[in-house]
Amino acid sequence: MEDYYAKLGVYEHASQDEIKNAYRILARKLHPDTTTLDVFLATSLFNEVVEAYETLNDPLCRRKYDINRNIASHPWGVVRRLLNNLRSRPCRGSDVIIQMPVVLSEIVSLRKIAKTIEYKRKVICKVCNGSGCTLGYRVEGLCKECLGDGYHIDENRACDNCDGMGLDIPNELKCPECSATGFVTEKKSILVTLVRGCKDQDTISFPGYGNAGGNGGPSGNLIVTIDEQQHLVFRRLENDLEITKNISFSDAVLGSEIEIETIYGSLTTYIKIKPGTQSGDIVKITKLGCPIKNSDDMFGDLMVKLHIVTPTQISEKQKKLFKELKEIEGENYDTKENDSVSFCYSAK
Repeated sequence: MEDYYAKLGVYEHASQDEIKNAYRILARKLHPDTTTLDVFLATSLFNEVVEAYETLNDPLCRRKYDINRNIASHPWGVVRRLLNNLRSRPCRGSDVIIQMPVVLSEIVSLRKIAKTIEYKRKVICKVCNGSGCTLGYRVEGLCKECLGDGYHIDENRACDNCDGMGLDIPNELKCPECSATGFVTEKKSILVTLVRGCKDQDTISFPGYGNAGGNGGPSGNLIVTIDEQQHLVFRRLENDLEITKNISFSDAVLGSEIEIETIYGSLTTYIKIKPGTQSGDIVKITKLGCPIKNSDDMFGDLMVKLHIVTPTQISEKQKKLFKELKEIEGENYDTKENDSVSFCYSAK
């Protein structure tokens, strides 16, 4: 039997948060789009990590997995006592993780940005109060398939008939609302306030807003993950911003002063272009980048990357001037070349 705990690199008694953190680290390292490993190997390992996480992140699936895992390594009597304890023990509900798209202008906004998002979660069925039975009935009979053990010892797996619970609920007594699972899915909305300066993949946690727990256990958490959308003009580099600005050939040669737009709406600024500027040179404007998270007056920088544009269509006057410039450049080149030849000759 595969050891999902080993695949995630955690102990079998690890908390849900420890399992989640281990999965995030491995997912970043093994994701086919970002990994430095062989793509086929990384994809295979990534799928195994996802499978392990999906099983261990869900309390019910994790319990079934632990049952099967313990069956393989424990004597019959120990397993039976273990299962009896598990059936009555409250278990925490699983977390709900959702993505919230945000744009750069919202991240740097001076005013508070709050967004309402909708998500789905599992809650206790109100019709049967989580028992899985029609209201007014209580089932105490044992599952006929596993005889109340919740698993098949000979096949080394949890019982599919009772989902590992060990109880036998007749079809006519099953709750029509939740199909005897004890849980139903509901839609819920929540107001999420952005933290100014937040970054892509930052998380906001709402304790108790996740899936309901079993046997009276607490609900899991709602984890909202920031999904920062790519900006059309600005590129984010941690707390700095980068913008590419086109300049003319004459501005690059002679120098100039040009206006630069910023991420802060109508706010603009000016930069000086030094004579002899090369394409790709960067001019830094301090404190016009992203606000630094959890800081009121600290900002990154705005990096202006200059790009010299070669004209594709020019007037006759411009063409004449460029020809004159070319002749001057040719004369300078010939002079330097002759000096070089003369120097070489005299050296002999």
